[in-house]
Amino acid sequence: MVISGIFVPTAGQVFSTQFMLKASPVPPVGGAAVNDLPAAGPVPSAAPLAAVRPFPATSLFADLLGRLQRSRAWVGAQFWAIFCFILAGIAWASAPSEPAWQASLFSLAPPLLAAAMLILQAITMRSLMGEDPKRAPFLWGTLALLGWAAVIVAVWALLVWCDRALPLWVAWLSAHAQPQATMLTAWRAEGWFEAGAWVLRWIVVPAAAVPCAMAAAQWGGDLPWRKIGRMLLGWRWWTGVVLAALVGVALPDGLFAAAPDGSIPHQIIALFLRLGVAFVLAVGSWVLLLGWAAVLLGRKSPPPLRLVARQPKPQIPLHTKAA
Repeated sequence: MVISGIFVPTAGQVFSTQFMLKASPVPPVGGAAVNDLPAAGPVPSAAPLAAVRPFPATSLFADLLGRLQRSRAWVGAQFWAIFCFILAGIAWASAPSEPAWQASLFSLAPPLLAAAMLILQAITMRSLMGEDPKRAPFLWGTLALLGWAAVIVAVWALLVWCDRALPLWVAWLSAHAQPQATMLTAWRAEGWFEAGAWVLRWIVVPAAAVPCAMAAAQWGGDLPWRKIGRMLLGWRWWTGVVLAALVGVALPDGLFAAAPDGSIPHQIIALFLRLGVAFVLAVGSWVLLLGWAAVLLGRKSPPPLRLVARQPKPQIPLHTKAA
């Protein structure tokens, strides 16, 4: 109804409009009906805090493979260079001592080979460790590695002296042992000493020297003693050293334990095969041990615990559960 140009709805029009709104409610933006909206529940309280520690995205073995892949050129150089050094050592040992100029020339071979080996090991260690802001120059890293190499040689010479004095110690213990002390017989005491010397030479000394040598080649004289200490107290490093000693030393020794048999050509072929397998096992174990040391030394200290808010569980409307 229109009165003076103004539309005034009648009672019937108002009733019909209200009935239509109740029968078909208009959905809000998004397509959901008004009745489908969840009822307003109580305001959730503050979310509780949880202590979490973020973990690295890559595992230790993935890091090891990545370092070996990045340093594959120097890893391959380890095999070729050590093989050439062995051949050069054999040629030097079998060279005649005359004339005098030849003898003086060959007298320079051992220090030159040692220097080349030192440089190769320093480059390989630094390549496995990767770039670092605190990385020392190559010259200082090589000199620091030379100092640790001198310490290792001194310890090795001490162990060699102990091996030579081993029969005297065994004889002294056997002579001074009581008759009822059957555990200190000559062969048992010698076996114990040999086992102890093997563990010291191939497990204890490398486990203590390799991390220090790697750190010296990378950071020079500024060694991270805390990181090295945590590494020496962890089981991961000792497991790697034991596996490297078993695969790189004990297994090649077992290859030559059997007595040769068969014809002369067969024995020569078997000898070269054993030498090749022993060489690959020894050098491969050494390279993997260096890579494992680089992985453990390159790991950052675990980050401190941080508090994060736990996400509250979403509340499901009652009419949705009933449906």
